[in-house]
Amino acid sequence: MIARCTSGTTQFDADISRPIHISIPLDFHGSQANAYNVQRATAEALRTDAMIGDTRLGGSCNFEVYTLVPHCNGTHTECIGHLTDERVSIHETLRDTLIPATLVSVTPVPATMCDESYIPEERSSDFLLTAASLQRVIEDTPISFLSALIIRTMPNGPDKKFRDWDAHPAPFFSLEAMRLIAVSGIRHLLTDVPSLDRASDEGKLSAHRCYWALPAEGHALPDTARRDRTVTELVYVPDSVPDGLYLLNLQIANFTADAAPSRPVLFPILTTPGGTHDPTP
Repeated sequence: MIARCTSGTTQFDADISRPIHISIPLDFHGSQANAYNVQRATAEALRTDAMIGDTRLGGSCNFEVYTLVPHCNGTHTECIGHLTDERVSIHETLRDTLIPATLVSVTPVPATMCDESYIPEERSSDFLLTAASLQRVIEDTPISFLSALIIRTMPNGPDKKFRDWDAHPAPFFSLEAMRLIAVSGIRHLLTDVPSLDRASDEGKLSAHRCYWALPAEGHALPDTARRDRTVTELVYVPDSVPDGLYLLNLQIANFTADAAPSRPVLFPILTTPGGTHDPTP
């Protein structure tokens, strides 16, 4: 099934019969990705004096109680309310349904081998996602497809789907990379790492603050902040999916919260104003 789409003055075709799922399924009873050493997501049958929600234990049907931390237990989408005293919710923030998007693969660079910066200061063991690695892609991408940017970090082992990120520290964004993203009109940023920032950063969250145009300190929400932007973390994009242009359907659980589990889906773009583009996974 082919959908004819228009973004601004740009018209393109997307194959919506070929969905590419880039979320990590949250297996409550199996292996899970985990960040910040939080409790794993769990599910257990609801039990009351009158019933049990497990057919294997004599219940009439299955119904379970789920416990999870969206920011740490799997693919999730968050909004500016992640950092502010004002309780901004993701279901109010995410209004876009079908979003022209660009997928790019980026190899992190040792902090000791580049001149880009971070606050607090980089450590010798840090790896950065840099502006230098994103500049060409952003410059060469039609502006219509910079509404969303999906960043796949390399190497891209399938163990990312159940990695303990405390045991294997993730790369994170330099401030130069985040400033480049922030000025490029990108409103939806998706990445396969657990955070835009270093896990241990003294609570500064410098990259998040730069992206949302928040002050370096405090939790006030100024009028100049970019509350229309979202961040999706802990996606997984298989190697079989080529870099390039896509139509993104960013689905979330309709939580009144700063973050919610999410299910981003990509659809291949068939034609663009610059010619033919058919990424076939």
